Amino acid sequence: GTDWNTSGITIACMSNSGSANLVMGNSKASTPGGSGGALTQDNRLGYISFVGDDGTDMNTVGAAIVAELDSNASSNSMPGRLRFYTGGNSQERLRITSGGEVNIGGNYTQTNAPLQVTTGANDYGYRLMTGSNVVMELLNNDSSGNCEIRGYYNNNTGTRGEGFRLEANGESYFNPGGTTGLSIKSGGAVTIGGNAKASKLTVVDNASQGGANDGTITNALAMFYGGNRTVV
Repeated sequence: GTDWNTSGITIACMSNSGSANLVMGNSKASTPGGSGGALTQDNRLGYISFVGDDGTDMNTVGAAIVAELDSNASSNSMPGRLRFYTGGNSQERLRITSGGEVNIGGNYTQTNAPLQVTTGANDYGYRLMTGSNVVMELLNNDSSGNCEIRGYYNNNTGTRGEGFRLEANGESYFNPGGTTGLSIKSGGAVTIGGNAKASKLTVVDNASQGGANDGTITNALAMFYGGNRTVV
């Protein structure tokens, strides 16, 4: 064909009941319809490839969907999985196991979690958006595999920013609506309302620790209020 109308296949069931079907299968039988023994794990059930003209021929695959067996077939049981490839037919991107687990980016054989995303270091695993704005991000923030979660706020005046960040091996903080709130340093020092000074807990009554926060504090606890400082 040369256009949409002449380059497609349509399978239709012209009835109020039933449905149209396209069946792809694999058998070890030597004759059609015969039996040649049950299929075994990793045997292919079907393969759909999407190809295009690369200027030389139409043999280059751009994407593919493959159906295979997760485990051996048995009577009335065909535990199939689906594998999805993009950028060719050698780069698997997503797999749905026979048990329904969805694995993206790697570790395609895991069956413990309903959804698993595998990433490299300093890479995003999940991002929630509203329109073009980021709402939440979950990422692997270093080569050691430490978790980081970021949440963003919109104060309905056009101002957006990072409202909280949780790091498994770093500083975590909560600044709702952009207002300085609670922070926890990687060493365990906790600060409420300002900058960390004490080794364990710093509490600031207002955003400016003006004068009272000068110098180094070696105490475990420190509180700043009305230009005064109390340490313990």
